[in-house]
Amino acid sequence: MQGAKREVKEELGIFAENIKEILKVKVLFKYEGGQNNRFITLFEYSDNLRVNDFKIDKEEVDFIKYFKIEEIKSLINGREKFSSGFSEVFKAYCRVKGF
Repeated sequence: MQGAKREVKEELGIFAENIKEILKVKVLFKYEGGQNNRFITLFEYSDNLRVNDFKIDKEEVDFIKYFKIEEIKSLINGREKFSSGFSEVFKAYCRVKGF
């Protein structure tokens, strides 16, 4: 948990004290030239922050934007490109949360 809090602080510039673990999932990541399994631990953080409240590390994060769950589902179903494995992790999150 301390590692997740540290990464949130480093990459997003916020203190995520009420962060909680939601799920762990094994995901097959495909990349040019191969593929491998990765184990992902997903955490959840809730607060009333505006996009401007974040101080992002430009080497780690391109930008921040809020989406509704249905918007993400629509993008995935419309074959929008996401990083390898994102769709699997997002679907697992929706199952756990009942979305």
